[in-house]
Amino acid sequence: MRPILKSVLIRQIEVEKESKEGILIADTPEADYRVRKAEVVAIGEKVECFKSGDIVFYRKFSADDLDIDGEKLFVIEENDVVLVV
Repeated sequence: MRPILKSVLIRQIEVEKESKEGILIADTPEADYRVRKAEVVAIGEKVECFKSGDIVFYRKFSADDLDIDGEKLFVIEENDVVLVV
């Protein structure tokens, strides 16, 4: 399975609900960030900024969700990625 052109297939990573210091992070709408963390599963042939396996942060509302073999994955465009870890 390979995305086309500048499309990127990602697997969302859940953000910790507790800080390293043990402080619980509230589960409120305000805590629902506009940017999400994900692992890159596959990239299109025109993607230049990162590779499969990289951890990225992407704009939350830019993703299209897919169910592939029971796993929830997302497709975004390369320019929706705001940070590569």
